[in-house]
Amino acid sequence: LDYVIGMGDKCPGGDPETLLFAEIADRHKKMYITTRGPSKILSSPPTKSHFMSIHLNSDEYATTALSNFHLRGVKTVSVIYERSGNLFFEGVGDRAVEVVAELGM
Repeated sequence: LDYVIGMGDKCPGGDPETLLFAEIADRHKKMYITTRGPSKILSSPPTKSHFMSIHLNSDEYATTALSNFHLRGVKTVSVIYERSGNLFFEGVGDRAVEVVAELGM
């Protein structure tokens, strides 16, 4: 076994599976490569030293849209997102809230 290839799909429920494969790879000191994008996937305890994602940071998905709204003069926005333990949805939502605060919207 040289490395473990992870899955990038299953956004609604793949996080536990992704973390399990990462733990197995780390235990064997083999690189785990996935296309999962949430930064919390990479940093969930225990931190895994052999874990790499080749996906864009999905936490930033809303940043461009929010920045464009700000540039067009939008003063107020509401960020509504799911907090269900899904690291993808929570990461995107948490970062959107941060961007709105940074832009003063």
